[in-house]
Amino acid sequence: MQSDSRTGAVRRKLHSYDEWEQARRLKRLSTIRIRLTFSKSPRPRNPGAFDYGAYLYRRHIHLIGQSDSPERIKVLASVPHHPLVLIDRGRAWLDQRIEKLYGRDQSGYLRGLLLGEQSAVPDSLETQYATLGIIHLLSVSGLHVAVVIGCFYFLLTRLGLTREKSALAILLCLPVYAVLTGLGPPVIRAVIMAGFSLLAIVLKKFRDTLSFLAVSFLVQLGWNPFQIEEAGFQLSYLVTAALVVGTEPVAGRIPVPSRSLRQFLAANLIAELVSFPVLIFHFHEFSLLSWLANLLFVPLISSLILPLSLGSLLLAFVPGPLASWLACLTSQLLELVHQGVRWMLQWTWAFPSWAGPSALWLALYCFTVISLAVVWMKPFVPQWKRIGVVLLLFSLVAFAYGKRNGEGAENRIAFLDVGQGDAAVVETQTGKTILIDSGGFSSRGNRFGSGSRRFDAGENVIIPYLKYRGIKQIDLFILTHGDADHIGGAKAVVQRFPVKMVIRGPLPPKSALELDLLREMRERKIPIRIARPGLRWQFSPGVFLTFLHPATANRSANDESVVFLLSIGRFQTLMTGDISSEAEKRILAGWRLPHVQVLKVAHHGSRTSTGAEWLDAVAPRYAVISVGRHNPFGHPSPLVLQRLRARHAVILRTDQLGAIIFHVEKQKIRVESTSP
Repeated sequence: MQSDSRTGAVRRKLHSYDEWEQARRLKRLSTIRIRLTFSKSPRPRNPGAFDYGAYLYRRHIHLIGQSDSPERIKVLASVPHHPLVLIDRGRAWLDQRIEKLYGRDQSGYLRGLLLGEQSAVPDSLETQYATLGIIHLLSVSGLHVAVVIGCFYFLLTRLGLTREKSALAILLCLPVYAVLTGLGPPVIRAVIMAGFSLLAIVLKKFRDTLSFLAVSFLVQLGWNPFQIEEAGFQLSYLVTAALVVGTEPVAGRIPVPSRSLRQFLAANLIAELVSFPVLIFHFHEFSLLSWLANLLFVPLISSLILPLSLGSLLLAFVPGPLASWLACLTSQLLELVHQGVRWMLQWTWAFPSWAGPSALWLALYCFTVISLAVVWMKPFVPQWKRIGVVLLLFSLVAFAYGKRNGEGAENRIAFLDVGQGDAAVVETQTGKTILIDSGGFSSRGNRFGSGSRRFDAGENVIIPYLKYRGIKQIDLFILTHGDADHIGGAKAVVQRFPVKMVIRGPLPPKSALELDLLREMRERKIPIRIARPGLRWQFSPGVFLTFLHPATANRSANDESVVFLLSIGRFQTLMTGDISSEAEKRILAGWRLPHVQVLKVAHHGSRTSTGAEWLDAVAPRYAVISVGRHNPFGHPSPLVLQRLRARHAVILRTDQLGAIIFHVEKQKIRVESTSP
């Protein structure tokens, strides 16, 4: 949408199936009338979270228009025969053919692979491929463009066309293919480079690949200079340039008889070395198995699955069972790849987090990799120089692996903004980590169609935060109780990070969600301990956990919450789960509680908790309320807020401040928030 030379993104809440049908039929370049409320792009609400506002800004989108009104969208004008609209129709037709051939389970993957529709790829599959370091296999990349062009070039030459005519025919179709697949940075780069290469064949001229890459780089930057800040753009050009320059020289030094295998191994090595700093800088992760995954799956997908799926799509125009046979074979190969991915993801130790590197580290890494290339390629270099450069490279990687933001300087307690739920991360000076609850999950997006996407606090908030902090394992995972808004994100966390121990309440699980979570933990052989009231445990030097509750069965699931006191020196934090005032009274009857610096207000500030007697006993300096914005429960209760203010507690709410982080160093306390 454009207005007064400013561009905005539009969100529309759909109230009925008819509205969904109307929205689905909207075409590109249509002029519509809709009532909107404008706001600025949101800031991240948690450290390490995806910066959606910056993402929109790099695409020259400065406002978000929200429409919750049931008033229908009015189409004022459309351009049904515009080339872009016709290409969209062609893509929609291809979507239907792919779904008919492959079914809903695998059509999403192939729509991403063949047509660049990343939104069609299932969330779970996208997460798995990203963790393993092969996310480029889920979308149209430079490799895919090269394979598609190669397939059509082979087909046309076998049909009797000359090399020049075949190249010209493909060259004329390249712009359509680029638009059809979404005009992503890798596609544009590959299409421009392929266009120049095909033009060189037509004109019978020398192909200067590096110059073609430079022209593509300048064209894309000229179109949108902000692209240079994006990880995909950086990876696309850095890796491609390194492959163009280094593949042949490096392959010549690999002692393998097969030339093709040497080149493949060299390309894999170069891609790993070049992509490493970009990935840990932007995403704080780098798979230790990405080299193996690329070695196994790239040839299978590029040499078999991509050509076969493309062939099945072309044969759909031909009467007969050939398209279905090819689709069946492709589906079996795809399932083989997916099984291999799931098998490799069981090794959670192989996917460590990497704290963001400094500019100095990045400069040293680039210098070391270039030096390694020089001493490796240059003849008659003394052996000690080669060994020295390799050792320097390993030292830099080891430093980045061991780095953890703030380790040794302070203890930290972060109450994350997971919406209407609870999640907190405790980091000690010695580098140990406690995760307390994991928020919940919910579906989001379009409930009428098949494109609904799921919000999972584990995937969307906790895992990005842990990666951002450089945390590689969870030493202790405390589940206060089994409500979905406290354990909904736990399964994603357990599948992503090694967990050394889990502590939960003494009562058996009561929901299918909790049963499934405990089953996942047992399959991963994670020790599960019961929180016994009276247990005092030194978690690390100067850090103690004292468990206070529950002692017996309770009528309310909320009153089964694990309640404990976290002591860091003299800094006391009371974690309360969702207990009610009745449970508070039982705890006060059995314990003499100290005054605390931080109280995690029970049950998101519900009026049934945080009684006056409880507040008088613990006298909190800070009261943290983990609560969702615009929640339907009216949390936090005005009565609870009034009680806290009457006792001069500083109220900190995640719905207002985003993540709330306490920095504890000796006797000093510093509080910060993301303050969206």
